Amino acid sequence: MTGIAIEEIVGVVQKIVQRIQSYKGELSKNEALVRYSLIDPFLRSLGWDTEDPGQVIPEFSIEAGRPDYALFAQNKSKPIAFIGAKKLGSNEDLEKQVTYCVNKGVKHFIVTDGNKWEVYDAFKEEELHKKKIAEWKMEEDDAYTIAFKALLIANTPKFGNTPNHPVLDTKDLKGEKRVEVNTSPQKFGLKQVERLVLTILENSEKPLTRKEIVERSRALLILDDHANKPTKSGRPRWETRVRWEVTKLKGENLIESRGRNAWVITDLGRNHLKNIEQLSS
Repeated sequence: MTGIAIEEIVGVVQKIVQRIQSYKGELSKNEALVRYSLIDPFLRSLGWDTEDPGQVIPEFSIEAGRPDYALFAQNKSKPIAFIGAKKLGSNEDLEKQVTYCVNKGVKHFIVTDGNKWEVYDAFKEEELHKKKIAEWKMEEDDAYTIAFKALLIANTPKFGNTPNHPVLDTKDLKGEKRVEVNTSPQKFGLKQVERLVLTILENSEKPLTRKEIVERSRALLILDDHANKPTKSGRPRWETRVRWEVTKLKGENLIESRGRNAWVITDLGRNHLKNIEQLSS
């Protein structure tokens, strides 16, 4: 397993969206093209070496049939998940995927046409449609939201579990290392939140809603139990601080609204961010 970086996943998602939009006709007729140009690059961004049979085996043969992909954890002989691939715009047979999982004792299966991804827990004691534990659409969802959700199926020891924070060993945003954050007043000062929000907006190519700022913040922070403790609003402490910071920055004219509840950094905000970075260097 190699290091997994949110920014790298986001970049791959953006390329995949471009390919879908440019080759929609071809992709809707050719499953092999979907695998090669949409599914395989996304799996690689999540730490899966698609050329290593110890991690990924296409057309994996079992008694019940032939799943399109089988994913293997390090040094494990039994798959940890199956993937069902389809042409763009097509639907996978979920019953067939459950049969594959039951046949081999595999807990998770993923179905995708390269654009829509759905993750299921085959052993969840629910009706079939309620076995779904995550989903995202490349063309519709925010790339950072997709990146965080997709860590659920990344090549990490936490496969199948939604992480409180990503398991990363590379760098993000302006080459700065992600730092562990404690939201107690002594360790998570307002300047840290201010810098985080301003940096996210400066690196975005489009205005971001408050929700998108929160999602990107979550992807970049390593949070402790205190940070995840809910406030009176029901939101975790770290999220409350980020949301409040957006309001504060607007009042200081460091960010401004574009459209409905979407924000961009102002020139004043960029200068302020430079000053913060100079003081911390």
